[in-house]
Amino acid sequence: MSTWFAVLEMPFLLVAIIYGLLIARTVRSSLIGRGMTFIALGSLVMAIGHILMIVNGLAKEQILSVILGDVGGAWAWLAALCTSWLFYGLGFIEVYKVLPEKETELLQATRSREQAREALRYSEDIYRSLVDSVRDVIYTLSPDGTITSLNPAFELYTGWSCSEWIAQPFAPLVHPEDLPLALERFQQVMAGQNPPLFTLRIRERSGNYRVGEFIQTPQLRNGRVVGILGVGRDVTERIKAEEALRKAHDELELRVQERTIALSKANEESKARTEALEASEEALRETNETLRALFHASPLAIIAMYPMGIVTMWNRAAERIFGWGKQEVLGRSNPIVPEAKQEEFHALRKRVLCGESVTLMETQRQKKDGSLIEVSIATAPIYGANDEIRGIIVVYDDITERKLAEEALRESEERFRSLTHSTNDAVIVGDHHGRMLSWNQGAQIMFGYTEAEVLNQPLTLLMPTRYHEPHRRAIERVNQTGKTKLVGRTIELEGLRKDGTEFPLELSLAKWDTRAGAFFGAIIRDLTERKRDEQARARLAAMVFEERERRHIARDLHDQIGQMLKALKLTLEIAERRPELPRPMFR
Repeated sequence: MSTWFAVLEMPFLLVAIIYGLLIARTVRSSLIGRGMTFIALGSLVMAIGHILMIVNGLAKEQILSVILGDVGGAWAWLAALCTSWLFYGLGFIEVYKVLPEKETELLQATRSREQAREALRYSEDIYRSLVDSVRDVIYTLSPDGTITSLNPAFELYTGWSCSEWIAQPFAPLVHPEDLPLALERFQQVMAGQNPPLFTLRIRERSGNYRVGEFIQTPQLRNGRVVGILGVGRDVTERIKAEEALRKAHDELELRVQERTIALSKANEESKARTEALEASEEALRETNETLRALFHASPLAIIAMYPMGIVTMWNRAAERIFGWGKQEVLGRSNPIVPEAKQEEFHALRKRVLCGESVTLMETQRQKKDGSLIEVSIATAPIYGANDEIRGIIVVYDDITERKLAEEALRESEERFRSLTHSTNDAVIVGDHHGRMLSWNQGAQIMFGYTEAEVLNQPLTLLMPTRYHEPHRRAIERVNQTGKTKLVGRTIELEGLRKDGTEFPLELSLAKWDTRAGAFFGAIIRDLTERKRDEQARARLAAMVFEERERRHIARDLHDQIGQMLKALKLTLEIAERRPELPRPMFR
């Protein structure tokens, strides 16, 4: 019976040997590995003892009775039994030595993973708030040109919702004339290049186009381009301001992003957790590197603060705009708020800490030298893992130059308006289509139309019919060649009043070119009174000339009659002295 029991024990011993050796092979450098090696050796010795017992046909209870006899198998079995239990004891001692250490290592590894996840979530919260609060449009494109992410600034400037364009190609948003440039820049970035800043016109929901400046950079993963990260700034108003200043002859020339990389949920197994941790750490490094580069490369000043106003982040643009270095402000209260704006600053901070985001707020901030600058503010709360507000992020755009340009434009427009409305001459501005865009008081008096009646109406409204065709040909010539024969000259022709009467006028024409096309300025003087005076002077001159001729003729006749009278008088005197001469018959 014991022999059969030994036979039945053999598979379990073989399994113990194999399992012990496998674990020892897996963790052979640790105490557990050595312990499992001892257990495997003990099982091996026990198996050898069982084999000897089976070969000799002995039962376990027979072994002690023949220890002093001639059965060598019993001694061998007893030696194997003692040796195996010795190895078992050594193995279990080694295993229990290392168990507390392994528990501590596992606990530390779990704690490290939780800290890494918390740091990753905080970083994602900060930079997600940063991307959502900036005024610039931040987007990402896939290698096939599909839009993969957009920040809320896209909706603000275009009127489209982000969901309408996510997973759609970007090409339909671009003006057809600008599409070749957009595709060229896209291909350059996909080839790993960093093209310079470029300008595109982007279609709004209304069908109009806004002008934007764009910068794009490749998204790399393991050295391979997997997409494009881009920042676009709306410069439509700046372009309009520049064009308006050029019209008035005194004009001036006048963002942060990226989508968050999702992390795979950690597996419950130890190996899966390790892989998830490595993936999380790699994703965190990539996110931090990308957003750190974007944070420091942004042309806008970006500042992050704790809820009580202590500065925690300060980028290079903030150093350039405000003058304080990063080391001067980190860990201290925000130094850029002037005394006069402290109350406004604290009120704004309270609004943000209540969960409100504020964009496009214009105010003043001070530089390190104490001077004040005009800025536009976009600010939003930074949320933690439990939707708790952990800080505030603020983006500042220095708009001092824009304010100066707007003020210069207003002053220029006011000077132009004062000049045009103070003159009796008509001052009219038209575009390259021949439509009237500006109309002063002198023009209203001269032609009889109000400004509302003529704006965007053709200039032919003020011309007799015989001038319509020459005017149309002149407009076509200007649009094709950019040249006109009338600029810089003063000509006289006839105008047409609202009541249908024609009158003589004097026209001086000026021309200037803009991106929107050619524009013309006309100064018109009514010659009716002057022509009337000229005609009166001509009539007076004719009358004077006629009177002079009449007097000249009268003087000649007077002289001839005088001579005749003198001759007659002389004849009479001679006749009286000489009676023999015949008497004049008329005496």
